[in-house]
Amino acid sequence: MGVETVTDDTLNKVHKGSSVDDAYRAVRLLREHSILSIVDYIFGLEEETLGTLWRGLRGLQHYDGDFVNALYITPHAWTQLGRQQLQAGEVVERDTWKWDYRHQVLGVRRLTPTQLFAGVKLVELVYHLRPKRLLRLATTGDRRVRRLLRYSLWHTSLVYWYEVWEHVAGRVLRGADAGATADDLLPGGFP
Repeated sequence: MGVETVTDDTLNKVHKGSSVDDAYRAVRLLREHSILSIVDYIFGLEEETLGTLWRGLRGLQHYDGDFVNALYITPHAWTQLGRQQLQAGEVVERDTWKWDYRHQVLGVRRLTPTQLFAGVKLVELVYHLRPKRLLRLATTGDRRVRRLLRYSLWHTSLVYWYEVWEHVAGRVLRGADAGATADDLLPGGFP
């Protein structure tokens, strides 16, 4: 489920039409009915700093979903928010095939792309390895759910390490954190 963020101000900014409390209640209802939850969180909806990353982790822990799907804002030209962000931000991923929410497209002012990537990966790691979650994974009474949780943890771990490898290899091949403006990407600035 797309919770997107952990602040009502940011939810209002992106016209989500729901609140932080709505997402919290939704995760609780899913758990009450033995339905696993994947909480989608989008990094880059606000100007990211170490403080916003920490707030995101704390908010995600409050939601307490079974898994977190850490995504990056992707500026689609057909949305008002996408046009605004593409005009205001520095494009750090020129390959539009990677404009898929899993790759960082826009830079932020206070963190380099590598710093933001490392911060997001740290949020994911701390979230998935917190004791409460690991205990639930080992002690859930329903054997089928326990098996699904373990399988999903294995799959999530593989994706996590692949993304780390892909980022490091990409930075080495491209030469660090060089970015581009929207005008450098394509004429008119939009794909």
